[in-house]
Amino acid sequence: MSQSEHNVPGHLLDDPEVRALCDKCCDGLATPHQRAEMSDLIASSPEVLDYVVAHSFMISQLVAISESPEEAGAGVVSLDPPRVSRRMSMRKVLAIAASIAIAVAGVELWRGVGFDVPSQQAKLAVVGRMHRVTDGSSIPEFVNVNERTRVDIDEGEYEVSLSSGVKLTVAGPGNFIVDNPMHCRLGSGRMTANVPKGAEGFRVHTGDAEIVDHGTRFGVAVNPNGGTDVAVFEGKVEVLSRDEQRKLSIGRAVSVTSNGAMSRMLVVKPDSFEVSKRVLSSGGPAITSVRDNIRSNDEMGYYRIVNEGFGEDQPAYVDRVHQWNGLGQEGLPEELLGADYILPFNDDKTVREIEITVTLARVSDVYVLLDARVSPPAWLVDGFVETELSVGMDEGERPGRPEDPRRTSAGAGNSIDYRFSVWKRKRAGIGTVSFGGLPQIGEFMSMYGILAVPRAESSPREIGAI
Repeated sequence: MSQSEHNVPGHLLDDPEVRALCDKCCDGLATPHQRAEMSDLIASSPEVLDYVVAHSFMISQLVAISESPEEAGAGVVSLDPPRVSRRMSMRKVLAIAASIAIAVAGVELWRGVGFDVPSQQAKLAVVGRMHRVTDGSSIPEFVNVNERTRVDIDEGEYEVSLSSGVKLTVAGPGNFIVDNPMHCRLGSGRMTANVPKGAEGFRVHTGDAEIVDHGTRFGVAVNPNGGTDVAVFEGKVEVLSRDEQRKLSIGRAVSVTSNGAMSRMLVVKPDSFEVSKRVLSSGGPAITSVRDNIRSNDEMGYYRIVNEGFGEDQPAYVDRVHQWNGLGQEGLPEELLGADYILPFNDDKTVREIEITVTLARVSDVYVLLDARVSPPAWLVDGFVETELSVGMDEGERPGRPEDPRRTSAGAGNSIDYRFSVWKRKRAGIGTVSFGGLPQIGEFMSMYGILAVPRAESSPREIGAI
C-alpha cells in the first residue's frame, strides 16, 4: 500500500487544545475527566487516533532508549494489559503504539491488538503499594501499583494501600486495575475495601456493577460464572447496575446478575470476599447454611456464618459492632470456644413471626445465647434447657449515631454491658433446626445468638436436663 493510498499517522493536528490534552494524557498528568474526554475524541475521530498513536509511539521509543528493561520489570504479580476495543483508553493506545512499527513510508497500522511493553510502565503514575499477606513470620515485600495497569494474582491474598488512604485486600485467583487512587476495576476474584474518612466516593467497578462508597468497609466478589456480590460490613455503599440502583447499609448484601438484576445475598461466609484465615478441622463445618421467612429483596439483609470461630471479641451481629466476651477475666465458657456460630440481624429482635432455619452438616450440640433481659419464648423452653453458663455482650456505637458513647474494648471481662444466658438444645441433631421470634419487643434488648458444636458420635441422642 503506498502512502497516497493510506492515511499515514503522524500528521500535526490543527487544534492546539487537543494536542495539549494528548500531551497530558501521555505524560500521566491528565485528570480522570481529561482522560475520559481524550477517550471520546479517540473513539470519534480517526485523525485524533492517528495523532495519539504516533505521539505515544515516539514517547515509548524515547523511554526505551533511556532506561534498561530491568528497571521497569514487574514485581510479584504479572502485568497484562487488557485487549484493545474500539473505544480505546489511553492505557490501551499506549500499549499499541509502543509495540508496533509505524513507518511513515507506508507500513500499515494494525489496530485492535494489545501488547505489553515493560518499559512503558515507568511512564505510569504510582498510585499505591502492595504486598502479599503472610502469617507474620517473614517481612512483606512491597511493590508499586501503577495507574491503569492490570495486576494478576494467581493465588493467595494481597494487601493494597492506595495514596488516597483506601486499603484493599484482594484474593486470588483474580485481577484488578487501579485507574486512580479513587477508582478501581475488579475483573475477577474477591476484594474487601476499607475506606477511611476523607476518601468517601471511592468506587469499585466490575463488569456487572459499580459500587460507590460512602465511608465504609465492604466486600466485592466477581463470580467465575458471571455476576457480582456486594456486602457491607460497616457504613454504607451505593450499588448501581444497568437496571437498578440501591443503597446498602451495614448488614446488607446484594447479588447482581450479568443482565443487571439485583437480589438478596442471603449468606456471607468467611471466604465469600477474602481468603479464610481459619484452618477447619478434618470433619468439616457444622453449620452450612441459614435462611429465614421474613426478609424480601427490598431489605437485602444477610446472615454471616463463622465456622469454628466463636471466641473473645468476636462480632455478634451483622448490623451492629457489638462483640461476644466472657463475663469475667476467666473468659468464655470452654465448651463454647471454637463453635460454629451465626451473626444474625440485631434488629430482628422486634420481628415476632420470624423463623430462622439452620442446616447442620454434622451431628452437633446446638446453643442459643439469650439476652437475660428477655423472657424465654415458648419454642426455646420446649426444645432447649437453660444451662448454668453465661456470656457477656460488649456493645459498640449504633450505626449512624456517632454521638453514641458506647465503645467496645478488647479482652474478657472488659466493657461488658449485658449478660446472656446459655441454652442447650435437648437433642443434638443433624439436618435442619428452626428458631423462632422473641415474645417481647423493646429498644433495650438484643437478638439471640446461635452456636453449634460438632459431636464425635454419628447419631443424635437425648441430652439430660441440667
